[in-house]
Amino acid sequence: RAYQDAAFAALARNDPRAREFAERVEDRDARAQLLSYVDYEAVGRALTEKKAEEAVKLARAGALTPIQRVWSYTEAAKLLVKEDRGRAVEVLDEAAEEARRIDAADADRPRAVLSVLTPLFDLDAGRVWALMPDLVKSVNAAPEFTGEDGRLVIKFQTRERSSVRSSTVDAFNLQPVFAALARTDMNRAVEFARSFTGEGPRASATLAVATAVLKEPAKPRPAS
Repeated sequence: RAYQDAAFAALARNDPRAREFAERVEDRDARAQLLSYVDYEAVGRALTEKKAEEAVKLARAGALTPIQRVWSYTEAAKLLVKEDRGRAVEVLDEAAEEARRIDAADADRPRAVLSVLTPLFDLDAGRVWALMPDLVKSVNAAPEFTGEDGRLVIKFQTRERSSVRSSTVDAFNLQPVFAALARTDMNRAVEFARSFTGEGPRASATLAVATAVLKEPAKPRPAS
């Protein structure tokens, strides 16, 4: 308990010894949870400070959950794209590889895939179109995936202490990708939306396409 308290106190002060204290917790489950919590916080700080490469390094070595690691990579890639598009793609490839390690029936699998496709679209739209069948497959294999309300949860729960935080992650949802697809080829986007077997994902994707098309500015008519 003392080391748990020390780790959280160190986190509050941005003290790098937080991980050292977490490693000394004797209970295996509590130690695993706390290490994940501490490492996620460290990645978050690096991203806030726009230290993309440090965030990638921390995510790669840290005790993060798979979905947390994918999110970390994709957020770092969004920072890298401003300076090095090639490096951004490399980090997204690493995120995609991590996404493939998530169980096919887990709703986090399509969320992870979506979080990769969203930033990738601006870098290589053709590749995103090519990956859409894989997205459809992952969505249809995860019955609990709804296509919306994507969230990232970080928690530490024991008998002595409980800390749970949840944040909305739009990139885990279908809307961003399908809105982007609709603006380039509405018909193909609709076909992919119709490929979802679940009513929730199908409705979410279809609505995203319709909304994107309606928001497109009207094209000027040619002079007569």
